Amino acid sequence: MGDELINLHQDFQLDGIFLKTFSSLEHNDIVKVWQMRNHPDITKWMNNNEIFSFDEHLEFILSQNKQHANFNYLAKIDGIAIGVISLHNISFKNEMAWLGIYKNPELANIPLGKILLKSICQLAFNEVQLHTLKLEVISTNLKAINAYRSAGFVQEGIKRESLKQGNKYLDMIFMGILAKEWKVHEYARKK
Repeated sequence: MGDELINLHQDFQLDGIFLKTFSSLEHNDIVKVWQMRNHPDITKWMNNNEIFSFDEHLEFILSQNKQHANFNYLAKIDGIAIGVISLHNISFKNEMAWLGIYKNPELANIPLGKILLKSICQLAFNEVQLHTLKLEVISTNLKAINAYRSAGFVQEGIKRESLKQGNKYLDMIFMGILAKEWKVHEYARKK
């Protein structure tokens, strides 16, 4: 990573995907993100699966321009919101971040996971020049785990029974990918 830090409070255009930073969302997009985040098909896979009021959501959005280590983006194709990607707990010193990702549940029949994963990896490795990207995923979310593996992520550990949903305790799986692994994986996919 160079001496200058990239401004992550900006929008990005990556291979036809427009990433709109949460710090400059307009009202319609703020509402759209709130609706997606609170959708049951999304909340069931989140560590914090609480439903947020619009006021709580708006307070979160308005705090985004003060963030220095957590950045969220609304991903769009041709003006249509396809999901949200995030870089959290960025350590510029260690060139590492944690990813967050969810797709628009209204587009459930369209395979957007790979597109969103590619976008977050492009942002992390090509734009921000990170070395490592990590994630945690609920162990029962097999579809996401398989998508992460097919994108080149490897399992790095398990936090056993660390999440309680209802009366069940669920494991959290830790996964990660290095910039060099992602670049090799992307090169191989293009062949």
